[in-house]
Formats: sequence, structure tokens, C-alpha cells
Amino acid sequence: MGFEPARILPATPGTSPVTDARSDTSDLHLTPRGDRRGHVGRAAERVYDVLSSPKAKVAAFIVAGLVVLTVVLTRTHVETSTPGQAGTSGYADSQLVDVGKFAVAAAAGDDPLCAKVIYEGWTNMRATDQYCNDAGPDLCVRAYVRRGNNPNELKPCGVKPDGGCAPVGDWIDCPLSPPPSPPAPPSPPTTPTIRKGLFLSFVDAQLTCNNLGGLGPDEGCAKKEIRYENIGRDYLDGSSPPIEIDLVVTNLTRYNPNNVERNGKTANEDNVPRQGKLGQVNLRDDERCDFLYKLVVHGTDNVPAQPFSTGYSFFYFDIDVGEAGRLLEQIELCRSNVGAEVQGDISLTTVEDACREQNQPDPCLDTTVLIESIPETTCALVSATERGYGSDNAQDPAQLLQPVADMNDFERAAARKYLNVTFPTGARQFVVTYQLSQAVFAGTSGRNFQYSALGLGVTIEIGSPPPHASTS
Repeated sequence: MGFEPARILPATPGTSPVTDARSDTSDLHLTPRGDRRGHVGRAAERVYDVLSSPKAKVAAFIVAGLVVLTVVLTRTHVETSTPGQAGTSGYADSQLVDVGKFAVAAAAGDDPLCAKVIYEGWTNMRATDQYCNDAGPDLCVRAYVRRGNNPNELKPCGVKPDGGCAPVGDWIDCPLSPPPSPPAPPSPPTTPTIRKGLFLSFVDAQLTCNNLGGLGPDEGCAKKEIRYENIGRDYLDGSSPPIEIDLVVTNLTRYNPNNVERNGKTANEDNVPRQGKLGQVNLRDDERCDFLYKLVVHGTDNVPAQPFSTGYSFFYFDIDVGEAGRLLEQIELCRSNVGAEVQGDISLTTVEDACREQNQPDPCLDTTVLIESIPETTCALVSATERGYGSDNAQDPAQLLQPVADMNDFERAAARKYLNVTFPTGARQFVVTYQLSQAVFAGTSGRNFQYSALGLGVTIEIGSPPPHASTS
């Protein structure tokens, strides 16, 4: 059955609530149900007798003392809030908390602009407001500080950006942005420079037409070419406006690719097609094709009226061969295809030559690229001698053109497979032949010929400007 809850009225001063309820049963409502009225009455009387005994009073006094001691000890407990959430107030432990730990705790968390740490009361014989100030002006801290000399009278306080504690009526939220940083010191003056000669780079060039042989993939381009706009500038002697340069690639013989989607540029580090730092032409296996590479005035099909002021280098990367000698990559270049008016020879070099030119310490790198002269011609045939894998392809020309001593293992392996073709001053175009041997089944595979360019211009420091004349 059960009982309805008892209602105890407030006791008057000098009386016990239990005694008052016992002597005046009209204020204590115990309404029994069923046939258990007698048992409840006797049980209530026994409880009263026990509580009224001397031993019970002594025990109650001891319990009360333990409760007070527990409260006092609890006041030395430190509680911190989770950064970014409301905190829990507590009392700082004088043996665990110091200024440095306070500052570290305040700055910790995933949201350092709103790391909320709450301390209450005394901290290592110092008021919490001192810790607020010592924590520094760059922290967002919420804390209690004591009022006067009574550590039991606490008032909420928020740390101001200037490091002081400002009394507030309630908690304050951390600012949405950190306090403004002091202005950065002025940068040292830069030394003025000028550029002279030809500068080329595929990194900054824009692929505006990708329709080699009219085969796409850029169907919106009417011309049958690959155009790299703004591939470079010829700064001439540095005193005249530079000539902006585009590179145009066209095929001179029948072009048969395996996958035209690979044409134009390599993929970038996120594998986004045609957003990489190298130029690229795809060729089907068991095919050969002649290509014209022409450096033209930006937006036209015309080479500059005057020869370039300096020479330039054209680099071929990842020259390799497939399994069992299949899919052998070869490149053929002829001096006669550069132009009779150009003075000087074409220079073909590898990483081994770079080692000698840069005085790299031994052991340096040996190349896997074979260069052979074709008898009774002005041509050279470049062939791969080592099998390649997709995992050893470079993505940035800077990886392979740095000093060998600075390369990591991956870069050293990739550098063994590059060819540097240096053209003399005045060369504005050249013809190159790409050739790929047969796969296991002819016409079922292909390879990408990857390239980059580097102008041989120079950047010259011209010294600081002369100081202004004094007016004093």
C-alpha cells in the first residue's frame, strides 16, 4: 500500500523540528493506508527514542565535524573547465598551481582564443587576480578573485586584454578575436634588381589550347596545336620593355596518340589533370612523330623579329623503357632543324655533366640516358636504358635541377633519367622527333614525353638608390 509523504513545518527558534512535530501531531501528517497503522506508529516512536539518546547526539556532533572538515579540504581542490566550454568553479591547490601552470592551462585547448579556466580563492598564498595578471595580456581567461582580505567573499572577474582584472556582475565571454598584435617591424629595404635575357617556365604558363593534331581533348580550340601562353619573357638588355612569349607545339608528321587526355601538362600533386608543372605529349606505342616547338610573340603565331637575347635549355624527364625492352622511349634532335641563322651548336647533357659542372662530391650520379650521334648527320639519338615505374616520376623540375648533394633518394633516382638540351642564343624554334617501340601487342599502349624549359637570363642587383640630399 504505502504512505503519503510527511510534511514538516518550519520550527520556531529554540525548538527542534522533530520535537515540534512529535508534540503536535496536527503538524505532522502521516496518513497510513490499510491495516498497518499500528506498526508505523511504533516504528516512529522507536526512531524518536534513538535520536534523543546521548550517544546519538555525540555521533551527530562527530558527523557534523567531519562534514565541516570535508568542506575545508574541498576548498583546496582545483577544477578547470574544458577549453571552449563553461567552467566549474573550485579552489586552487597551493601545491599544484603556479603562475606558469596557470598560463599554460589558460592557453591550452583546440580553441586558444577562448580557453576558459576558472580558479577560485587563494592560490599559493597569492590572490587569483595576481595570477590573472601574470598569465599575460594575450590570454582569454575567466576567473574568480577575492574581495578584500576575506577569501570566502569572492567576486567574478574577467581578464581584460591589457592584463588587468575588471570586476563584472557575471561571467564574461571570451572575445571572438584576439587582441590586436603590435605592428610588425618594418621589413629591411630590398636591393633593387633588373632582369636581362630570356626567362622561361612551364610552372606559370597557361594551357589555352590543347588540340594537338586536331585530336583534342580541347574541342573548343580551332587550331591544331598546344599553346602555352605566357611561358616566358625576353628582357633583352634590361632597359627596354620585355617581350612576352608563348610556346606553340604542332605535329609535322602523322600524329597517333594513345590518350590525348594526357596532352598539355602533367597532373598536379592532387592528381588533377593538366594542372602540373611539366609539359607533356602522349604517343602510342610503335609510333614515331616529328613535332615543331616554336617560341612566338604572345597572342600571335610569329616568332620575335629579333633573335632572343640569350639561349635557353629544354629538359626532358622520365626517359625510360618498359619490361623486356618494350616501350622504349627515344628522342631525336638535329642541329639543322634549329635554323641556319642561329650561331652555335646544340648541347646535350645529363646529370653526370651537371655533377662535374657543379663540382659535386663523389660518388655523384650516373645517368641512364644514352646519347649517340647519327653518322653523316647533324642529329643525335637519345635512348632510355633503364626500366621505369610510375612511382619514380618527378613532378617539379626544381627537384632535379638542384645540386645533387641536396637531393633525396627519390630525386636522385629521377635525376638519372633526364636530358638537358641547351639551344644557342637566337634559337626561336626547333624540331624534335619522339619515338616509342612496340608493346606486347602493337597499338595497345603508350607513353608520355615530359618536358620543361629554363631561360638563361640573369637577375642583377643594381645596388641601393643614392641617398636623398640633406636639406639642413
